[in-house]
Amino acid sequence: MNPETMFFITTFEKLEFDESYGWWRFGDKRTPVFYTDLETARDVVVSNAMDMYETIYEYVVIEEIEVGRFYPECVSKELYKVKNADKYIDTTYERIELPDNFPEYFSIVIG
Repeated sequence: MNPETMFFITTFEKLEFDESYGWWRFGDKRTPVFYTDLETARDVVVSNAMDMYETIYEYVVIEEIEVGRFYPECVSKELYKVKNADKYIDTTYERIELPDNFPEYFSIVIG
């Protein structure tokens, strides 16, 4: 655990790169929770704790953000996609690779 970072969990509807806009479209998004350690954040995401899916949030990102900076740097990022969405009670998320040109330095939660 690094006391200088926090792990923000952000859910979003879609993951589409808009060529005409030159940026990613996430659809509806929200940041329901953050943690001070990565393992807890991962467990919460993978298990779909607190029903983060809510039948619309296909993707989740965990972002490690530096504490106390005006323009905080995103230290690391992990992306997850919903799994078993057809089985509402058993819905989980699994980690996937970040797409090419996905903004690794840019924070979705901070904007």
